[in-house]
Parts: sequence; structure tokens; C-alpha cells
Amino acid sequence: MANQAFFTRIYLDADDTIRTEPTRSFGLLLDADTQQQALTWADQRQNASKRRTRTLMHDVEGSSKTRGVGAAGLEPTTCWL
Repeated sequence: MANQAFFTRIYLDADDTIRTEPTRSFGLLLDADTQQQALTWADQRQNASKRRTRTLMHDVEGSSKTRGVGAAGLEPTTCWL
């Protein structure tokens, strides 16, 4: 089944060399132009991620380790505790 998915024909010559005709979709993956386009796209994506990110124009507070849930927890205490 894999041979049928990747190749339309597989030839075994008299001198034991193998030649193949790839299917259209698999042939596209083997195409040098397609491979170059993929490498160019990957380089552009990598360079885009290295761009400087925007900075916030306002102050934002983050979490604080000093202001957390107390020992009693979130629920109100009960009389039997």
C-alpha cells in the first residue's frame, strides 16, 4: 500500500537498478523548487519570531507571593475546626 501511495510505477532494470515514478503529491515533496520555497518560508518565520515585541504602555501588576490565600484557605472557617 505504501508503494501505491508514493509511486505510480517502480522499475527494476536488468542491471538491478531501480527507477521510480512518484505520485503527484509525493513528487511535489521531492521537487527542488518546492523544497527551496519551504526553506525560504521557514527562514522568514524564524526571522519574524526574532522581531522585537511591543511594549505595554501602561502599568500592570503581576501576582505577588506575599499576597496569597491564607492558612485558613478560601472557605470560611467552621466552628469545629
